[in-house]
Amino acid sequence: MKKLIAILLILLSLNGLAQDSDERKTKQVGANLGFTTGLGVSYRIWPAKAGIQLTFLPIKYDNTEFYSIGLTGLYTLNRRKYIENFLYLGNHLVVENDNMEYNIGFGPGFSFGNEISFNIQLGYAIYDALNTFNLFPTIEVGLYFKH
Repeated sequence: MKKLIAILLILLSLNGLAQDSDERKTKQVGANLGFTTGLGVSYRIWPAKAGIQLTFLPIKYDNTEFYSIGLTGLYTLNRRKYIENFLYLGNHLVVENDNMEYNIGFGPGFSFGNEISFNIQLGYAIYDALNTFNLFPTIEVGLYFKH
């Protein structure tokens, strides 16, 4: 499974080297809520067909620590001025005190808007992939500002 994910990420990266002809704003910042793409502040670099998203949320209070770290590969299928559809491959590490969980998800995503965009991603996820193989539907949402 790890080899398959590595191969998919490499292919997404190589395919994204060719720039699209349109004037796309390649950097996006916002917030993301996802079981497999991460929770918290999110930053995207998406210069061509392939892009990458990093999401991070650190919380520490009293004797409790919670960290959400998401790294997601993105691949554009179709782009219009206000609607875009894409594929995603999400990797989400959740650390809560001494417990660690790793979730992997994949599926289609949709982005609505231009300068400000609302994103919804649907698909399947492998929850707690380090310990078990639990496959369930997933949903991921985000709000991004392009600059």
